[in-house]
Amino acid sequence: MPTTAKKTAKKSAKKAARKTAKKATRNTAPKKATTKSTRKKVKKAATRKVSASKADNKRTPAPSAAGRQTAARNEDASVHCTVASTGEWSMVLPTSTIAEITDYVQPAPLENAPEWLLGQVEWEDWQVPVISYGALIDGAEPDTATPTSRIMVVKSLSSTSRVPFIGVLVSRIPKLTKVSQSDMEVTGDDGAAQGVHCKLKLGEQAAVIPDLERLSQLVGHAAYGTVDKQGTVAQA
Repeated sequence: MPTTAKKTAKKSAKKAARKTAKKATRNTAPKKATTKSTRKKVKKAATRKVSASKADNKRTPAPSAAGRQTAARNEDASVHCTVASTGEWSMVLPTSTIAEITDYVQPAPLENAPEWLLGQVEWEDWQVPVISYGALIDGAEPDTATPTSRIMVVKSLSSTSRVPFIGVLVSRIPKLTKVSQSDMEVTGDDGAAQGVHCKLKLGEQAAVIPDLERLSQLVGHAAYGTVDKQGTVAQA
């Protein structure tokens, strides 16, 4: 009898353990299900965000290659320029051609020079011819220096080293500005003035773009070669 009682007790204990294990499994199963459900919701939310981001990218497409090229051309159309007052005209030059703006000093006169060639000054160990540009292109009286006058030293862009720089008498410190094609109205050069690339209007202002290569030839001949009083180069 004692042995039978022990066996019965063991069986009862095993049954109780199995029941407890089943209850524990049932209690934890919903929690696992809840965890899976949460992960699914998070995944769906992330998918929706990615889809929304793709949709936004479709609504705002990146600029095409042609659009980028057009924007670059529009930007390149503007040129940094120096606008200097000389006589009745404003001289317009790319800023890259300006070597320096110096205080005015009286140019040393040159023998047999035309009226528009005022003389020469020493600058950076160079003897630089100084001109009255308005007198050259219009045959007007040479500009007279005032307390606000400056000498604008311009790179001649000449293929020879005879006149690498030209000094231009200007009435005041030149302005720096950006000029685009739409800002200019070309008026031509009916008088075929010497040293002029073209005449134009810059806003309401009469302006000139000089022909630096031709100008350097004129100045070179006038300063160091043969030229008459009217500024015409004499034929050999």
